[in-house]
Amino acid sequence: MKDHQCYSPETHLLSTAQIKALPDDRVRVLVSACLAGQVTTWDAQPLGMLPILEHFLALPQVEKCTFCPEEYSFGTPREMSNCYGGNGFDVLDGRAKILTDTGVDWTEGMVRAAHAMAARAAEQKVDLAILLNISAACGTQTIYDGHRDDKNYQRGPGVAAAALIRAGIPVLSNRDLKTMAALVKRYDPSFEAPEGLIDLHEHPWYKETFGA
Repeated sequence: MKDHQCYSPETHLLSTAQIKALPDDRVRVLVSACLAGQVTTWDAQPLGMLPILEHFLALPQVEKCTFCPEEYSFGTPREMSNCYGGNGFDVLDGRAKILTDTGVDWTEGMVRAAHAMAARAAEQKVDLAILLNISAACGTQTIYDGHRDDKNYQRGPGVAAAALIRAGIPVLSNRDLKTMAALVKRYDPSFEAPEGLIDLHEHPWYKETFGA
């Protein structure tokens, strides 16, 4: 577990005030393609959809666009990859690498895909992004530090998430359920969230792992 750049997940999640300030009639959302039901995972298997995310994306005020940075550069199916030597910010700044399970250096392709995702966000004028947690591309709060089988984790985003954060776009993961519920409630006042929803950085595992 390492911190290669000072990182606070609360900085990049939408605050209550930011959610309230979102447009009433239309909110534009960039979503990791795999979370929106597209088959873009490394092994070409569907992930399914979280019920709360499915509810949000189905709301008439929500205009979604999807993107998979890894498919953009490497296709589907593909090898799995992880960050070595830092998080997504470090990869963007040339201090860390993206390597596949067989040791192939995918750094250049991942950086190119990250910038393409940020460009898509700008083109679509998105208000926020909902991304796949722990992915070397789309992880928002924590990713693997080296090979996933070693079970070493580091705080910070993946490469594409880092590019979005630097572009000023709020990001949340599929595990930020409290914030996601607040978004649903913003556009569907009749929605009643299940009790006890928390965001990833509030989870006991996260606190135990990172001492947060």
